[in-house]
Amino acid sequence: MAKSRDEASFPSARIVNIMSSQSHPLLESGHYARKQIFSRNAIVAWSHRRRFALARELASAGAGGSLLDYGCGDGTFVAMAHDLFREAVAADIDLEQLRDCS
Repeated sequence: MAKSRDEASFPSARIVNIMSSQSHPLLESGHYARKQIFSRNAIVAWSHRRRFALARELASAGAGGSLLDYGCGDGTFVAMAHDLFREAVAADIDLEQLRDCS
């Protein structure tokens, strides 16, 4: 599959496009993602998508290994990056946050 000009210039553009163009059940189930990543406010959504896209890009250096997301909140990041890793574990001490995890 050929990369778009944006994807070639900005490797994380593909991730942002995935989050904005199609339903992503693991992401949409968390309250943080609903409030920020899928915000109706375009600037809020863009800002948070870019941050998570960059975090996924940086974490991809360990792709194929294990991912530990401590302080995971509602699991937004691990939901977005788990496919890169053989094993992904997310943990948080806030029970309210964990109730929103997928």
